[in-house]
Amino acid sequence: MKKQLRFIAAALGAAAIVLHAPHAQAHEYYAKSFTIIHPWADQSAPGAKNAAVYMKFDEISARDKLVSASSSIAERIDVKGAGAKGIDIPAGAPIELKPGTWHLVLVNLKAPLVWGRSYPMTLVFEKSGPVAVMISIGED
Repeated sequence: MKKQLRFIAAALGAAAIVLHAPHAQAHEYYAKSFTIIHPWADQSAPGAKNAAVYMKFDEISARDKLVSASSSIAERIDVKGAGAKGIDIPAGAPIELKPGTWHLVLVNLKAPLVWGRSYPMTLVFEKSGPVAVMISIGED
């Protein structure tokens, strides 16, 4: 009986750890000719007005261009990088939006970005049109 109780306690403890662990898998979204992998942002500091958003474009079979984005959590979303008139997505090699390179900026946040939560965002592409994604916070 004691062995059974220990086994049950161990199983419940392991289940609790798994259920409360941060999400480890990437979040993938599909456009006409490419995959959008794991849009994410850092948790925002109290009072922060802006926050950067990063992601990866992979399995790109045809050229496209990210022309705009929107979200209910920010007044607007800007594209940051050289030229900043959009982000070209050429066919072939993956493209990663990451710190220090191209990225999106949530401008005038309406509420703080909370670690572990996800927020909606719509990416608009020249050829693929709108694609709804979720921004994962604190899970790069």
